[in-house]
Amino acid sequence: MSFLFANSHELAALAELPHIQRVAYLMGIRPYMDRQTCIVGIKRKISYQSLREMLYVSPIAGVKTGSPSHQQMKRAVKSLERAGLVEIQSTVRNLILKCTLATLDKIDQKQADPRPTSYPATNPTQTNPAKSIDYDESDKNPNITKVFEADPPQKSEVSYICVYSQFEKFWESYPQKKAKQAAWDVFADLNPSEELFSKMLTALNEQIDASQQQRQFGQWVPSWKFAANWLKQQCWEDEITTDLQPLLNNNRNYTPYKNNPILISSGNRAKEV
Repeated sequence: MSFLFANSHELAALAELPHIQRVAYLMGIRPYMDRQTCIVGIKRKISYQSLREMLYVSPIAGVKTGSPSHQQMKRAVKSLERAGLVEIQSTVRNLILKCTLATLDKIDQKQADPRPTSYPATNPTQTNPAKSIDYDESDKNPNITKVFEADPPQKSEVSYICVYSQFEKFWESYPQKKAKQAAWDVFADLNPSEELFSKMLTALNEQIDASQQQRQFGQWVPSWKFAANWLKQQCWEDEITTDLQPLLNNNRNYTPYKNNPILISSGNRAKEV
């Protein structure tokens, strides 16, 4: 019996997508992935039609039935690519997708030690009959024929503590506190230098300030991404638009909503609360 395991990176990316993209990935794409190459569509063929059939809903009372259209299915796959879940590698005739986040599941196997360890041949009960009279205590020394080399040092605990301390500062500042483990996995792989971390934190704080200003003046602002996606997509490089002058010009008598009374419409009248 085969099992489907989706890692934390995939689940975090799927959490922000509509239902059709989630089902298409988890039921129509991921189960048929080649685990060696993380590619779908070569060993086991898929198509937009097979994805449509996978998302078919049989007739149930009170439930919308049928399958998504061909164009809806193409848009869903493109949306999965934009989210970083797949990479489209299709040919003219075949739909081929690479599950990019599934590759993070691969664990590098340790290579075998090419230098076999030789242990000293010691036997305290064995005697040398040729030297039974003039036996020297030095004969008890083991016959060591090879000097052992120390194993290479593992990753420094000090470095780990430093990276985790950076992550805690980042997590404390990030507005959307969901999927912390997935965010930590991406942050640990990134392992930012002090300069890069300072740049990331500065950009994050500027984005938070800009978002608050836009909301304050009644402008629509999209929800914050999951922290793992913010890191994977290097959103600290995003350009920030903080010019609110056009809003002020169009709303000269407008004050931020937090200082405005809330008006509740009641028929043709409006009263202050």
